[in-house]
Amino acid sequence: MIITALHTASFVFAFAAAGFWFASTTVKMPVEITTGWGGSGGSVQELGDAVRKQGRRSAFAAAFAGLSALCQGVVLLLAQLNGSAG
Repeated sequence: MIITALHTASFVFAFAAAGFWFASTTVKMPVEITTGWGGSGGSVQELGDAVRKQGRRSAFAAAFAGLSALCQGVVLLLAQLNGSAG
C-alpha cells in the first residue's frame, strides 16, 4: 500500500515538475533591450521581471523533481529493507 502511494506521489510530482518547466519556457522575454534614446525594445526592468518569473517557475519545477526522486529513493530503500524488488 505504501509503495503504491509513493509511486503515485512520484508520478504526480514528476508531472508537476514537467508542467512548471514547460511554463517557464512560455515566459515572454523582450526581443531586444532599449538603451539610451528611442528604440522599440523592452526595458531592462521588463527583462529582469521576466527572468525572475522564469526562475520562480524553474525553482518550483526543481522542487517537484526533487520530491519525485525522494519518493523513488524511499521505494528503493523499503524494497531493500523488505528484501523484495519493490
